[in-house]
Order: sequence, then structure tokens, then C-alpha cells
Amino acid sequence: TYHCGVLECAGNWMPLALVHLAGEIDKNKYEVVLYDAMSEGVDINTAVRKIRDMAPDLIAVGAYTASAPAALEMLKLVRQVLGNVVTVMGGVHATFMWKSILEEHPSVDYVVVGEGEMAFRELLDQVFYGKNGGLPRGIAARVDGRTAFGGERSFIRDLDSLSPDYDLLDWSIYK
Repeated sequence: TYHCGVLECAGNWMPLALVHLAGEIDKNKYEVVLYDAMSEGVDINTAVRKIRDMAPDLIAVGAYTASAPAALEMLKLVRQVLGNVVTVMGGVHATFMWKSILEEHPSVDYVVVGEGEMAFRELLDQVFYGKNGGLPRGIAARVDGRTAFGGERSFIRDLDSLSPDYDLLDWSIYK
């Protein structure tokens, strides 16, 4: 997560959506790192340098509308320094604005629309293991130069079935 100039006044909040998202990823296939730049109080250039040093194959960001400009700038800068990194944006803003995000921001490869726990896991398997069959439900992307959407995904009915991965958090920054 990153600075938006608004949310910081409320203190440091754990990125619970990302903790839940990460909990549904197969750790036998993927190494997951959760980096909360906003709560660490770093500027966007410092965050981009840290991400560059991690050299991920994929970066996913979540954004509220207030933080969307910073999230999009982050993905643009990360794409500039890492080249072929796969970029994903999710969150409330992305859910409602997926089409314009994909049309106006070439640095965004995929958008998670709605709840992302299952959709993101399926997207990872498709991107890195070649599982295809069209876009997963809840995923939008550019396909052949046009925006495409895999369709709506049902809400998760039993939230207790999720396995949030709290071990990814640096607890020292949440005071």
C-alpha cells in the first residue's frame, strides 16, 4: 500500500484484504511478500527501490479511490525499473473503474474486480503455469488491444473458510 494523503491521518492500519488474498495463494508454488509502504511511512521512490531490489515477477496493489493515483504511479514506476513484471491492481476503486484503468494506464496488466481471493489465485496459475480457458471470473485485462472481463464472481459465503496469512505482516509498524 502507499500514500494518498488522507488515510494516514487515521493511523497505521493492517492491509487485511491483502492478508486474506495472500492466505489463499499456494505457498508451494509462489513466494509471497507483503510490503506496506504507507504504514512504513516511506515515499513512493523509496518504495519503488525496495520493490526493485526484491525483483518480483508480479506486483499487486490494492487501492481506495483516494489512493488510486499513487497506486497507479507505483505500478508505472515499477514497470519502468523492472520491465516485464506482471502488474495487478485490485480494491474498491479498481472494482468500479476497471475499464478506464485498463484503457488509460498501460502499466496495469490485470485488474481484480470484486473479491479477489479466488480470482487472484486463478490468475496466478494462469499467468505462471499456462492454465487457460479465458480470463478467470473476477479478472479484467487487455486482450488483443481491447478491454476484457472474465465475468462476475459470486461472493464468498463462508468467510471462515479463508486462511489469512498474518505471518506476512511486520507487526512492529502497526501501533
